[in-house]
Amino acid sequence: MLDFRIHTFLAVCKYMNYTKAAEALNLTQPAVSQHIRWLEQQYNCSFISL
Repeated sequence: MLDFRIHTFLAVCKYMNYTKAAEALNLTQPAVSQHIRWLEQQYNCSFISL
């Protein structure tokens, strides 16, 4: 089972925009940023530089 934050990452990839991804997922933009930051820390890499 995928971590729910992966869905956030995929939405950001789809929309190439944190705000649009947040709207699509019914989250706030800071929540999306936090999800991406958590994933980057877990995988020790930078995923997105928008």
